[in-house]
This record gives sequence, C-alpha cells and structure tokens, in this order.
Amino acid sequence: MFGKRLVKLAASALLALGVSASAYAQATDLFFSEYIEGGSNNKALEIYNGTGVAVDLAAGVYSVELYSNGGTSATATQALTGTIADGDVFVIAHSSATAAFTGVADLTINGGVVNFNGDDAVVLKKNGVIIDQFGEIGWDDGTSYADGGVSTVNQTLVRKDTICSPNPDGFTDELPPYSTSTVYNAILSSEWDAFAQDTATFLGSHTANCAGATFTITASAGSNGSISPSGSVVVNSGANQSFSITPAGGYQVADVLVDSVSVGAVTSFDFTNVTSDHTISATFTNTTYTITASAGSNGSISPSGAVVVAEGGTQSFTITPALGFEVADVLVDSVSVGAVTSYDFTNVMSAHTISATFQVATFTITASAGTGGSVTPSGATVVNFGANQSYSITADPGYSIEDVLVDSVSVGAVGSYDFTNVTADHTISATFALPTFDITATSTVNGAIVPGGVTAVTQGEDLTCFIVPDPGFVVTGVLVDSVSVGAVSSYTFTNVTTAHDIDATFGASPGGCFDALIISEYIEGATGNNKAVELYNTSASPVSLAGYSLQIYSNGSPTASRTLDLATVAAAIGANSTLVLVNGAAVEPLMLAAADYTCEFGDTDCPLIFNGDDVIALFKNAQPVDVIGIIDGVDPGTEWTDSGVTTLNSTMIRKDTVCQGNPDGFSPITLLSAEWTGAASQTGDDLGAHTITCTPCTEPAAEGEGEGMAEGEGEGMVEGEGETGVIEVAANVGDNICMTVPSPGTAGDGDFVWTYAATEGGAATPLSDENRVNLCLNNVQLSDTGYYTAEYDDAAKALQSVTFHLVVTEVVNVPALGFFGLGVLSLAVAGLGASRRRK
Repeated sequence: MFGKRLVKLAASALLALGVSASAYAQATDLFFSEYIEGGSNNKALEIYNGTGVAVDLAAGVYSVELYSNGGTSATATQALTGTIADGDVFVIAHSSATAAFTGVADLTINGGVVNFNGDDAVVLKKNGVIIDQFGEIGWDDGTSYADGGVSTVNQTLVRKDTICSPNPDGFTDELPPYSTSTVYNAILSSEWDAFAQDTATFLGSHTANCAGATFTITASAGSNGSISPSGSVVVNSGANQSFSITPAGGYQVADVLVDSVSVGAVTSFDFTNVTSDHTISATFTNTTYTITASAGSNGSISPSGAVVVAEGGTQSFTITPALGFEVADVLVDSVSVGAVTSYDFTNVMSAHTISATFQVATFTITASAGTGGSVTPSGATVVNFGANQSYSITADPGYSIEDVLVDSVSVGAVGSYDFTNVTADHTISATFALPTFDITATSTVNGAIVPGGVTAVTQGEDLTCFIVPDPGFVVTGVLVDSVSVGAVSSYTFTNVTTAHDIDATFGASPGGCFDALIISEYIEGATGNNKAVELYNTSASPVSLAGYSLQIYSNGSPTASRTLDLATVAAAIGANSTLVLVNGAAVEPLMLAAADYTCEFGDTDCPLIFNGDDVIALFKNAQPVDVIGIIDGVDPGTEWTDSGVTTLNSTMIRKDTVCQGNPDGFSPITLLSAEWTGAASQTGDDLGAHTITCTPCTEPAAEGEGEGMAEGEGEGMVEGEGETGVIEVAANVGDNICMTVPSPGTAGDGDFVWTYAATEGGAATPLSDENRVNLCLNNVQLSDTGYYTAEYDDAAKALQSVTFHLVVTEVVNVPALGFFGLGVLSLAVAGLGASRRRK
C-alpha cells in the first residue's frame, strides 16, 4: 500500500482536530493532489484516492501523459500499476530528485512525465479518457500558468482540501482556440494552494475535506406517482445522482422536467458531475388502453369504435341484433365467446378488440306426444322469424285425443294447430286416453271401502280397494261382482277391461289384545357410544322376559347380526315399569346411572352398537313385537326420518298415546312421526320412566294346555264344539289365537293331526302341533292366513275333521281416510282376539 505511514498520520491529525474522516465526502475518481516544479530535477506528481474503495490502477487502465509547450500530442506517457488504498496516494518522482522526494515515491522515473516545466500540461487518464488535467492541452502560456499568486513554475502546489473530484477541463472552461485573457486561469488559484519551491512536506499524503462542496437537487412528483429519492437531495461537487420515477397503478409518466426543461416521459434520470443546484419534477397521467368495437350488418354494438379505458378499469358492451335477426357470434381479440348479447372487459391491462356478427333469427318449436298417439312433425323444429308452422295430432287405434297444450296452455282436444308469425320459442304437446270403466264400491254401516263410490279406471290399469272397518268392528264379507271373496282387508282389480262392483259388510268385534311390552325410548347419540334402548311394560302386571330378545339388523341386512336374550338380563319387567339397556362405553353419566344393564362391542350378543340406519327389534318367541326401522333387507342410507323425527344422532321417546308395539316398524314411514317424538336432550335424563295415556289390553295369566291362553268359551279359545265343516276365524296382526277341538269320543283324546293349507282344498302341510286338542298361534301375522284342519285318525269315531279358516287383518294406512291407530282394527274371538262364523 502506497504512503501507508503518512495516511495514518493524516487520519490522526483529523481526529486531533475533532473531525471524523468518514464525515468527508468521497471523491468520484482519482485526481492529482500535488505538483512540484522544483530546482534542477526535484519534480514530482501525487495522485489521491478518495473514492471510498481501493483502486487497482492496472485494471482501471490509469495513465499519466505529458503535453509539452502547448502541444496537442503527448510528449510522454506513463502507464500506472499497483493498488491505491482508499485515502492513500500514489507518488511519481524524478529519479534524480533529492531523497526528500524519492524517499516517499511509489514510482521513480528518469524524465518522462515528470520532465515538465511551468508551461507544460499534465493529464490523468482512465481507459484512455482524461479525468483530471493540470494546465491546458494545446495552450502555451509562455513560461507558466499563473493566477492569484499561484504559478506552475518554481512552486510546490497542493490541491485544496475542498476539491473532491477531478477536473478534466484544466484551468479554463474555454475550448480551443483559446483567448489570451488570463481570467481562464482562475481555476488554478481556486483549486490549488502554492508553497515554496522544493517543499516536500506534504508529499506522500493528502487530506480532502469536502463538507462544504455540496449542491442540492430538489426532486418532486405530482399526484399518482413518486420520484426516488425525493425532496432536497444533497450531492457532493462533481458527484453523480440518479432518480427513479414510478407511476402508481393505472397511471404512467406524463413528463419529467429537469431545471424546468422537459426530458420526456422517462422513468429514470441521472445527474453527472454535479457542480450546481438542480431541480427535477415528474407528472403523471392515467394509463389508458383502447378497445376497438365493431359490428356487422343487421345489428349494432354499443359503445362502438375506439373506446378508451383507464388501466384496470371495466368496460361493458351491449350487442343488439336488428328486428328479425339474432347474434351469430362475438369475437373478443379474435376468439369466439359465443352468441352473447353483452360482454364485460374487466381489469383492462392492454388493448382489445370486440366484433359482432348477426344472422336471421330462428326459433324452436318442440313437439311431443304421450302414449297412444303422435304429433307431426315431432321433436324440435327450427322456424325462421315471422314464418308459420303447422302440426297434426293423430290418435292411435283405440285411443282418443285427450288434450293439446300449447306453451303449457290447453287449446282443447284438437286434431291440428298452426303457429303463425313465429317470434319466440314454443312447445306443443298432446295426450291421449284409453276408455275408462267404473268401479262402484258400496258398503254397509260400521266400515268403508277406500276408494268409495264410483272410481273411473283406465283400461288395462289396476285398482286396489281397502276394506276398512270402524273401530270395534270387523270385516264380515266382501262381494266382487256379487261373488264372495271372503272377509278380506283389500282387493285388487287387475287389468281392468270392464266395469265392476265391490260390496263389503262389517260386524261387531268383541275386542282384541296384544303384547304388553313396547320400546319406549331410543338414543342414538351424536357423541361416541351414547346408545340406549328403554323397554316399557304397559300392563298393570309384571311380564316375564322368558322368550323375549332384543335384536339388531345392521345396514339393511334381513338377518339379525346380534341377539340379546332378555331373560339373561332380568327375570321380568314390573307393572308399568321400564328396563333400560345402555352401551357400557357411553360417556353421558346420566345414561349410565339409569342403566339396568350394560354391554359393549366386545360382547357378541350386545345389540347396543347401532347407528341411524340399523334396525332395533323386540322379539317374543321368534316373532317381532316392536320394531324401530324396517326389516326388509334395504339400507335407508344413514337414517329413517319423517316430519323432523330421525333415528340418526337423536333421542326418540314413544308418544303416550301408543300402548301397542309395532312389528312392522316404520312401514309406512309416517309411523315414525305418528308414534315417536324427538327430544332436545341426548343426555339420557328421560331414561327410566315412561307414561301412557291409552288403556292397554293384556292377556290373563296362562293356565293348562293353552300355552299362555285362557281356557273356556268366551276367554280366547275358538272351539269346534264337536261340529264338522269350516269355522271362520278373523284376527288382527299380533293377536294370540287358540283353536280347540273337543274329543269326539271317550277314547283317543288328542289323537288329531293338524295340517295347514293356504287355500281351501289346497295342498296341506302337517304342523308340528299334531296330536293335540288345541292349536295355539301367538302374535299372528298376515302370512298365517289360511285353513287349519284337525283330522281325527280313528275311523271309529264320529267326528272326522274340523277346519278353521283364519283371516288375519292388517292395520292399513289409507290415504283417503288417514291412518287408523294401532289397535283400532283389531279383531277378537270370544274376547281374546278372534271371531268366528260357521258356513
């Protein structure tokens, strides 16, 4: 590093004066800091680096040139090598100078660029371009350049500490040819201090104090943009300063003024070699783009032509066809957007085009025909604006035109229709009818046929009639076209091709009974395993749980996946009491506290693992007593739901008007909301208690052979009384029936074989209850309807056989009459669920 010792001394001197070296402005480039034109060969040049960084002289292609006696060509050139540290100097001395000069020199040469006199010019070049000039190339001032006591001959000159940048113009601002006035040498005394000849005191170091040599550039920007830096920007003398001009979104530069003179709509500007104050100001304007809109013949676009839109703005266009025409296509930037009648450009950031074309308007008439005829032409027919279109309506053989609708409005049973001057789309549809036949339903008092009266049935269709007795009555007979079809609960006329009559008669029912246990509460909690089932005994007597089970049918399966034998849970349920079954993994404390029994998933007989689509069923002796859901092998999805009551994530409580279980479950689904109500809480705070407002009917205690049925006439037994023939027995679903045949003689009591046939005289199947006087059927179902025959196998006896014709009646949901509550239609025999008549 050149002049290292002396630089340190200079820095120390500055600190001693209380001035920080970093407070001084940095030079824009290298410059001459000392010139010595002494006696004999005491000649030297000093170059100063105040740029703030080390400078590699060779890399910068720095050189010194000597121009003698006003010459315009270099007399000598010296290329420079090495590195000048920031704040350091590079000294070139004549090799024959005294030790005071050569001792601090970084380069000594014999003559060359240090072989100057007072009228010679010396320049410092960078990359071949003059960056600092001492004297004037091409100007000989005689023996020296002189101004204000400062001379270039026989003096030591030191660059003033206020100079921070090189001066490529030398001592004058004038360009050749120069005038003879010495005023142009004024730069000499303004930049240099003069000392006595052969003074070597300052050689080897330099101090540049440029704190006062600054200029101000005032930068400003109008609205909708900015300039950076802005405000008053202080720039060192000879330094450069750049400015960036940035418009706001949606704007662009309108103009930039430098010292009140436009330099154009530029986005940046550089001030170089600043030697005076300046101003720079920017203004901005909206950025706009042009959308060119055009339309072909037979229509228009609005607005049209060149439409100027601000950047980021929105512009809407309306495309309007002339009368009788329609839009054929709209192109946006040459790409089709379809036959639209409007288009919006949003957030416009570039120029666009939009063009529309038009064509003759067409409309579509859609023709359709129902079964039994045709409309010609059929389907979609395209019709030009203002044109006409005719249609023919033709019925097939055996059919007649029922109605013709034009645009959904009836125009009657017409055979043709004309559309004239079509200016819109239309529809035409025709329906056709087959002959109808009347089904006339009549009935006596105490019941009804639904539908009643006269019902017109289209040829070939079916009609089902429901025979519905009033509460306390039963169907005693049904005649179809004056022929008996039995005491049926419904009859279906199939493929009707003629008129028919149906008549029904009804008789009083002595009453009926049903199972005393029901499911009174169901919890399918939304959280974890909060699942529970509550059973309730509707009767005033305890009910033994022998033969009872609780089963689960998962995900629509027709087969139970788990079965819990309730006799293993408790021996009986007390009168008007509950039995609460809870999943042991439930997290609700109230549920667990109310539990009479708990089980979990790991218990293979535990049914308390259901979701909203699973069936929960209470069974007795393999027959359903009460069902939540429908056992039909069909998964409802996630739940059964009706009128706001659901089996999913829900607590359901049986209504207090329900005293009988429902073995059919939610078939129809309206039974869900008819029998159950949803509770707001799922904590189980309702478990363990239930009330009913209805009066239940229960069987008396069992005695003897009746398998739970009471003995004797009038107490639920249907007896043959030693007679032959067919005994008619009517019962409701869920009833318990015992049919008894008294012994025909003194010997062989009970030697009867019981058989079953679905129809009278049909194929008979032996029953397991053979060799018994009585045949008891518990919880009868529709499938139990048929003929039960007890045949005595001893030819010596007088009585050969007795046949009981059992007809099981189902509670039905008839739309015309509404739902008949459970138990309303139950039929009874001798007070225990059956009626009989002899034929």
